[in-house]
Amino acid sequence: MRLPHISFGKVLAGTAVLLAVTTGTAYAITVTSADIVNGTIRSVDIGTGEVKGVDIGNGTIRSTDIFNGGVKSADVLDDSLLAADLAPNSVGSSEIQTDAVQASEIADNSIDGGEIVDNSVRSTDLGTITTRSATSAAIASGAVGSVSVNCLAGEEVISGGNDMSTTAAVVVASRKSGTNGWAVFAKNNSGGNATVTVHAYCLAP
Repeated sequence: MRLPHISFGKVLAGTAVLLAVTTGTAYAITVTSADIVNGTIRSVDIGTGEVKGVDIGNGTIRSTDIFNGGVKSADVLDDSLLAADLAPNSVGSSEIQTDAVQASEIADNSIDGGEIVDNSVRSTDLGTITTRSATSAAIASGAVGSVSVNCLAGEEVISGGNDMSTTAAVVVASRKSGTNGWAVFAKNNSGGNATVTVHAYCLAP
């Protein structure tokens, strides 16, 4: 026959009862940690809610001590979780409230077309678009001329265009110029001089 487990608490309680019965006198017994053998106190010996925060050493609770789903949002202090506390790719869109992420929380150049839903960007989502223009010098008949213009500091060129002084002139090329400008190359097929005007469409934040 298997004998039941006898804990120190049970032995202590039995001893107290035996003293009270045999002597007819009740004794107050004070037990300190020095009287308890290490490893003999089990969870069944501890009353519900008797273990407080002051009873737990800092840094002694590990993830293996917490059952899955045991920590709720109410148990986490506001702004106490940092990026280092989150596993890679552990936060999805379902964990982020609508409009909870502000521009100041997004790193520069971290969003590309893959993160933007098709047809979701409207004109109101863009900054101010300003047209910067320049006109070429006179282009002789039969010659090819060019002209370019740059956006101002703080602006970003997003596209460009052109105008001709005569319908007999044709565009040879219209493209981005340098890091922040637009250029147009045109051939003058008219019988006299012609000019070409270039336009750069510049986006300001």
